[in-house]
Amino acid sequence: MRDHLDDFIAASEWPPSSPDLNPLDYGIWGILEAKVSTKSYSSVAALKAALMKAWNEISDDVLMSTCDSAMKRLRLCCSLKGGAFEI
Repeated sequence: MRDHLDDFIAASEWPPSSPDLNPLDYGIWGILEAKVSTKSYSSVAALKAALMKAWNEISDDVLMSTCDSAMKRLRLCCSLKGGAFEI
């Protein structure tokens, strides 16, 4: 990501660790967790395979909705000059 965003947003301006702005945190991880947490895995490789399968099952509509939400969250964060917000 750094290779593509260096000219867009300086690394010093990136949020340190903001789950409100990270689509994986507020959208995708919950879906993946729900899909893979129903069973136990005998190895890390088996868990990785289950996660990849779950990722491939996420619909384009869900991914687009998550991206749309990311834009709304970024705009809100900018309008509040980086201040705290809740969605």
